Amino acid sequence: MAENAEKLQQQGLDDQDVYLLRQAAGLYGQLGNSAQQSYCLAEIQYAYLANIMSDACQFWELSKEQYKIIPPFPRYAEAVVVARPFPANLDALVSLKKHEQLYQSFSDYQDISKLSLKSWQLVLDTLFTTLTRQQIVSLLDTKLLTLRNLAFMDTLIVRSAP
Repeated sequence: MAENAEKLQQQGLDDQDVYLLRQAAGLYGQLGNSAQQSYCLAEIQYAYLANIMSDACQFWELSKEQYKIIPPFPRYAEAVVVARPFPANLDALVSLKKHEQLYQSFSDYQDISKLSLKSWQLVLDTLFTTLTRQQIVSLLDTKLLTLRNLAFMDTLIVRSAP
């Protein structure tokens, strides 16, 4: 298996093939060779540093799925915030405490009925812990006119109770 990992690594480096380098990283991980595994995963870091956030997200997610490697925090979350639109980046916005960006993204988001209940709860939790009541009313005022989801309304009523 070590010989296969070496061949994949060399071929990946020669061809600049990220897929082969990820394969080599997986084999090195199974062999317990964390130094070589880290070296092979450098391509992911390169994508992040080169500001190609969508590629960085994709590489980290494949590495997590295939090799059980946990993406590095906060770099993965930062990449998600940049690469994905709201609400797909909501968890990352909250974990990085990018409240202003969350407010703006939520304000710009046109169809809150498409949010999942979990996302709605996360938005409300963030709003109610970081904004004043008046700011919350201003932000939700026009959105509530189109809100038809009773579960969303119930969540808002419960969350806004003193």
